[in-house]
Amino acid sequence: MLCTAYGSWQNSMRRALSFFWLMNFATANTVDPDQPAAVGVSYGGTNVCFTFDIPQGNNGSDGAQGPPGEVSQAQLDNAIASISANTNSVDTLDTPFADPDMEALRQKLNEMILNGRR
Repeated sequence: MLCTAYGSWQNSMRRALSFFWLMNFATANTVDPDQPAAVGVSYGGTNVCFTFDIPQGNNGSDGAQGPPGEVSQAQLDNAIASISANTNSVDTLDTPFADPDMEALRQKLNEMILNGRR
């Protein structure tokens, strides 16, 4: 029973990742404010291409001047030191794959997760 679940999970991961690698975000266009937002999708035989039409905002009036954006070195150091905690809740994939390509992908994914923790 464990092998069936493992195989099913492996196949699902393979399908999801193969689709991810085929995606290409072709273009993002700015359109007039009165035009609707739109997304187009095309398949060129090997890649899925997306085209986004994003309406620009209407011109508004200038707001009041905000406070200066000074940041102390201590605040900057603290922000940088705590950012690596963002990946702490992401588990690594600890079960090796029999397929060499999937195993290489698993190892690289784990490498990316662990490098994010510093």
